This record gives sequence, structure tokens and C-alpha cells, in this order.
Amino acid sequence: MKKVNAFTLGELLVVMVIATIVVSMAFVTLSMVKKQVFSIQKNFTDKQEVNLLERVLWQDFNSYGIANLKDANSFYFTNGVEAIDYQIFNNFVLRGKDSIFVTVQNKAMFLDGEEVNNGVFDAMKLETKEFYKRSIFVYLEKDASFYLNE
Repeated sequence: MKKVNAFTLGELLVVMVIATIVVSMAFVTLSMVKKQVFSIQKNFTDKQEVNLLERVLWQDFNSYGIANLKDANSFYFTNGVEAIDYQIFNNFVLRGKDSIFVTVQNKAMFLDGEEVNNGVFDAMKLETKEFYKRSIFVYLEKDASFYLNE
């Protein structure tokens, strides 16, 4: 009788166990990479939202000129012809009809360096929850005509 060259059942089982271990390690690694990518995407999105809020506040402060507090969580900018409203909610800021997903923890409004709780203001400081309480400080860049017109 001629001997056939082949693998034994035991050898095939060992190879299958080793292949199963390698494939499961690959899936665990893929899962961890997927979580890291999701975390990086979330941080990037949060950073973009904070930057967007800061940019539109700068733009509105310096294009409208006059900022007024309505109440503790809402204010508006006006130039006499048009106005834009802001409302601060728990998890987002509403600018007109646009939602900016930033969590504002603390806010302070200032007029000529003094903190105000109502009326006109020319600077504001917002502390966000994102990025370890990043502070946004925006102000109206006043020129001489601002003081002459008062």
C-alpha cells in the first residue's frame, strides 16, 4: 500500500485555531482603530463648530456694530436697518435660523470694560465645554466715529 502525503486531522485543527486567533485579533484591532477615528472626527467637528461660532460673532460684532441683551440667554445685533438674533440653549447656539452645536457654560457681556447684565454691550466672553473650557472673547473694534456719535 502506498502512503499518501496529506495533513492529519490534528494538524488541520491546530492551523484553524491559529487562524481563528489571528482573525479575532485583527477584528479587535480594527474595532479599536474605528473608535479612535470616530473620536478624532468628533474632536474635529467640535473644533470646527467652536471656530464657526467665534468667526460669526466677530463678523456680526464688526458689521452690525450694536449688540443688545434681550435676556440672560439671548441677544441681538442691529445696525438700524436689519438685525440678527442669538439664543443660547443647553447644547447649541441658535443664530437666526442656523444652529451652532457648541455648549456654552459661562458667558459675560461687557461695555467699555465693565460687565453688564442688560442693555448694550461691546464685548463678550463665552466659555465653551468643548476643548477643556476654551474661552472665546470677541469685541467691537471701535473707531473715533463711535465715540463722536454718542
